[in-house]
Amino acid sequence: MTNLITKFRPKSFDDVIGQSAVVRSLQSVVKKRDAQIFLFVGPKGTGKTTLSRLVAKAYGCEDTQNAILELDGATFTGIDSMRSIQEMLRYRPFGNSGQRAIILDEAHALSRAAFDSLLKTLEEPPKHLVWCFCTTNQTKIPETIKSRCAKYELKLVDDRDLGELYDYVVEQENFKIPEDVADILIREAKGSPRQLLSNLVVARTARTKKEAADLLKAAIETDATGELCQYLANGNGSWSKAMLILDKLKDENAESVRIVVSNYLAACAKNSKDDKRAIHFLQKLDAFAVPYTSYDGMAPLLLSIGRAMFSND
Repeated sequence: MTNLITKFRPKSFDDVIGQSAVVRSLQSVVKKRDAQIFLFVGPKGTGKTTLSRLVAKAYGCEDTQNAILELDGATFTGIDSMRSIQEMLRYRPFGNSGQRAIILDEAHALSRAAFDSLLKTLEEPPKHLVWCFCTTNQTKIPETIKSRCAKYELKLVDDRDLGELYDYVVEQENFKIPEDVADILIREAKGSPRQLLSNLVVARTARTKKEAADLLKAAIETDATGELCQYLANGNGSWSKAMLILDKLKDENAESVRIVVSNYLAACAKNSKDDKRAIHFLQKLDAFAVPYTSYDGMAPLLLSIGRAMFSND
């Protein structure tokens, strides 16, 4: 899986798909050096870390661990970790350019104290330093941090753009995949180029649509979003069990989860063999019909789950 994802990761801004407005703005900003601190927000697998790396490259950071430092916010969550990192950042990295980039994935996992410790550094960042914060949940990023960032909100990539990526990869790798299998791999990517590449790895040997669906299902059966889909579709579950699943989704983007659940329930309704089952799924689907705003966090998803579970069939 890692091989395809790494091999076809965009090497330049021109290679990025489905984020044209963001790319145009970034190209202008980095060309003029108008910002040193960036915040990338959006669903998983849509290119936040990739764009951060491209920004680092555009600012002259050499492609080494010393010059481009990628950190996991869930690991470096505390104030002591941030202080040790800031101490290191006082010095330029080895290399010809002397430029350094800090890419902080899952930035929402940082503690409030850790964020507060960054305020002075972000207020007057050294000229050789670029910060890139990446998150699926911007509601957990303090306003004091957001106000210091050039913020970019990434969207899910539409199936047409995913289809073009699919065609390119299949041609380059000389994969032989039936058309109906291709359709399900693209659809089940759910707007994520990274997920599309993952789907290709898992199901590229499938010869029928059902075989591909079974392979993908096996690959995601432990995924919390897939677990929620199946739980709601089955019905007659307990609220406490639903909340346990919701806890697993606490670091996910609620709107991304809504889209996945909506597509799943819509497929269930479409494939229903009798009116009663169709009504059952359509009522649950209605609970997820209205898009969420990022400012409300997980509250709209909680409400949708409640409506889906306690609606009258």
